[in-house]
Amino acid sequence: MADMIFSKTMTKNKAFVVPAIGLLVILLVIGFFLWKSQSNSSIKAIKSFEDCAKAGYPIMESFPEQCQVPGGKTFTKKVSEQSNWQEETIKEIGLTFKHPKDLVYRKEIADDDGRIRTAGFFLTKGSENNPEYQMYVRHTPVQIRNILS
Repeated sequence: MADMIFSKTMTKNKAFVVPAIGLLVILLVIGFFLWKSQSNSSIKAIKSFEDCAKAGYPIMESFPEQCQVPGGKTFTKKVSEQSNWQEETIKEIGLTFKHPKDLVYRKEIADDDGRIRTAGFFLTKGSENNPEYQMYVRHTPVQIRNILS
């Protein structure tokens, strides 16, 4: 008799557990697809660098700054070229360029008796001892006589 009661209880438990597990799996699948579609629609709503940054996606260390959403699409920060740009000229190599005024500019020239061997410049943001970022550009002139001979 005890075996019969135990057997009926097990059958009732199975009759409850199997549908409950099935329902749980169905709810998880539906929840996943709802989450995924919401995530995709929020990415599609991003139309600018500002939207991307506000949504919390990573901002790349570049100039101008770029923000990237999942899937690889990037948005570039628009930088105005009005009064916040500084023009620099390196006469020794005939180069003129503009950079944001908040960057510190420093040029370096290496020469041999008036003949330029290398010209370069640094653009640094932040303090020189602990910069947020730093860019170095080096120019080495090519001597055409040496290439042709």
